[in-house]
Amino acid sequence: MPAQRTIFALGSAAALATLVWVSVETLRLERERGETEAAAELEQEARLALWRMDGLVAPIVATESSRPHFHYTPLYSPLKALSPTWDEISAVETLVASPLLTAESKYVRLHFEIADDGSFSSPQVLTEKQRALAADRYVDRARVDDATSKLERLRRIVRPEDARAAVAEARVQQLVDGQAARSPVPRNVESLAPAQQEAPTQAEQQSQPRKSSSWLSRAPREYVQRQQQVMSNTITSSRNWSLPNIPWLPQGTPGPMIQGEMTARWYAGEMKCALELMLLRKVRSGKSERIQGVWLDWPALRADLVAAIAEDFPGAKLTPRTWDLRDDDLPRALASIPVMLVPGPRPARARSLMSPARVALLAAWIAVGGAVLASGLALRASRQLSDRRARFVSAVTHELRTPLTTFRLYTDMLSSEMVTDEAKRKEYIGTLTTEADRLGLLVENVLSYSRLEEGRAKREPAPVAVGDLLERASARATERAEACGAELTVTIPEDVRAATAIADEAAVEQILFNLVDNACKHALDADGEASAIELAARRSGWHVIVRVRDYGPGIESDMRGRLFEPFSRGEGVTAAGSGLGLALSRELARACGGELTCIAPREGSGAAFELTLPLEIERG
Repeated sequence: MPAQRTIFALGSAAALATLVWVSVETLRLERERGETEAAAELEQEARLALWRMDGLVAPIVATESSRPHFHYTPLYSPLKALSPTWDEISAVETLVASPLLTAESKYVRLHFEIADDGSFSSPQVLTEKQRALAADRYVDRARVDDATSKLERLRRIVRPEDARAAVAEARVQQLVDGQAARSPVPRNVESLAPAQQEAPTQAEQQSQPRKSSSWLSRAPREYVQRQQQVMSNTITSSRNWSLPNIPWLPQGTPGPMIQGEMTARWYAGEMKCALELMLLRKVRSGKSERIQGVWLDWPALRADLVAAIAEDFPGAKLTPRTWDLRDDDLPRALASIPVMLVPGPRPARARSLMSPARVALLAAWIAVGGAVLASGLALRASRQLSDRRARFVSAVTHELRTPLTTFRLYTDMLSSEMVTDEAKRKEYIGTLTTEADRLGLLVENVLSYSRLEEGRAKREPAPVAVGDLLERASARATERAEACGAELTVTIPEDVRAATAIADEAAVEQILFNLVDNACKHALDADGEASAIELAARRSGWHVIVRVRDYGPGIESDMRGRLFEPFSRGEGVTAAGSGLGLALSRELARACGGELTCIAPREGSGAAFELTLPLEIERG
């Protein structure tokens, strides 16, 4: 048995350790899968958010790219709009006010132009001569003063050489018959930062959310598609304006002016900690080249962009991208302006506590736990069975040894005619008869219990008068009591005698005989003689209770429950017995639909057993 327990412990430990490892790995894989799904969902929503924001910014960039170069002059002559030079306007020429002079935009702070000599001008800023020509009906003086102040601030933010370097690689458009035609010069989308700006640190890159490999593979295509949308809007918008009908400009003759499309750039603001967003393009005529730009109100634009995606990304931020565009930036970069989307923290997704993997693990734990428990119970039952068999062998061996010794001794004496006295011969023959009955009872109990355990003993309870049943059963019990020198008192009231019980007569007879036999063996007084035994019956509802009581030393309360276990005997018991009588008696009682219990008498000493049998229900 110790070896079996050791094997069971090692097997159970191995099974549980394996299941723990499988559970940890399964939960890890489930967690990683959840993180992957969350990342994929994040990227999908980020992709849609980028499309939405580029859709808002693209019209702004397209509108500014489509403006003709002469709109950057506060007052211009239509006849000189396509002139290869910017000559002074004569007093006799008809002047037209630029739309930018009075234009209002939520996202534009100022339109400006940088000449070849590095001087700054703006279509919203008028010279004294231009103010006299424009008069107050064209523009409010307060607006002109505000634009003048902004132009002074702009001179401290943008250096002319930086602006020329920013648009050096920009795609250009040439005016042909009032239409915009694209040149084949490719746009360099990676040259987006002034040389003095730095790329983000490694820690900042690691703080960005992880990107799924599948989205990374699609990111360049998505970025190009969004960029094409911006370019498409720019081309469409550039065709919405036309040059005035100039008589001396033949139809189909290319104009002398070449202007590029707007390119977004970041410049350090006056406070250095803030960046200013500019749209820049170059306008070239012969050897003369100017830079035209738009100073955007980035805080206002950022607020509207963040509000557009607030439903999907409540904690999102837009960060200026001041470094060269890399592949890792594509899933978070806007195509219209150099801005990166930082999704920010998102509410954790509610996960089901009973996912398929966890249900499978729970089932596995239940199965393994059940298997370990069943194995433990089986091992325990096997051990108990082994103990019971050992006790049975010990008890039966002891029970058989005494009568067999008596049989051998007395038969030898009788067969060799060593006993000549007739009285002694009768005494020896009587002893042999008693021992034979004792052996017969032992064999009968063992065989009966074996049949009950195997289910081969089919009891068929039948209606029987309680009086007749107890009279027949008490007759054999009385003989056993008299044989041990005890007196059996039988009390059966008349109402009980008239009742009809549902029972098996042979089983009831064997039960009562076993109870009286136990009383004869164990209920001895101080002198070692058998005590009085009482057999009484009473009616309780639809049951009859037959009580067998003795006046011996009694049974301790903690032993009463174990008395009915097979091969179990009370502590300190020295009388002969196999330990099967009470176990067999209870099984027989239950087979008849009744019950056998051990109780403590209310008065006096001794032990009492009650046999409960069902009565036949009377149908009126």
